[in-house]
Amino acid sequence: MCVFVRLVCVLPCDRLASCPGFVPALCPLLAGLGSTLFSTKWSHHSKVLELGTFCGYSAVRILRLLPTTGKLLTVERDPHTADVAEEMILVAGFKHSQVDCTAQVAIAQLQSCYGISSVDLLVMKHNVADYLADLQTLENSRILSYGCVLLVLKSHLPGALQFLQYVHHNASFKVVSQVMDVMEIHYFYLSHKRPLQS
Repeated sequence: MCVFVRLVCVLPCDRLASCPGFVPALCPLLAGLGSTLFSTKWSHHSKVLELGTFCGYSAVRILRLLPTTGKLLTVERDPHTADVAEEMILVAGFKHSQVDCTAQVAIAQLQSCYGISSVDLLVMKHNVADYLADLQTLENSRILSYGCVLLVLKSHLPGALQFLQYVHHNASFKVVSQVMDVMEIHYFYLSHKRPLQS
């Protein structure tokens, strides 16, 4: 099945306008999460992949906190919602480009088309049924950097069960916190190579 995905790519974070104090009408959970995570841990996150743009509020929040050399790739599958997100990003004053493709194609082309060889922050808030497959694709492609932070929303939904089991039983992932239905997970790829014996 081919799913329409609007990929909004901001490379680099080029600000056309500045709106100091802009706080989008985010849901309280995202606003609180953003304030906590972004203000205290943001300095080393410069390459961000967001799966599930929705109306673009979190994309704008992320863009405002990225360094000027930062890159955000955000994927939305619903064409109408993607149009709203595109407008939100433009009104907030950011340049962007977009292409239409599937999430799997977008992930596969991170390096070749967008110059992103690794991701420091992964925000997952798209279809929960796709969480596990998309995470495994990113992991197998070695796109997740060592120490990558995953913010996973809607983890309480039944479709996330296999994803949760995978993360909890995989030594490369460490669940750091969970506030309501938002999980913060850190990725530490563990090489399974045996030490050299003399």
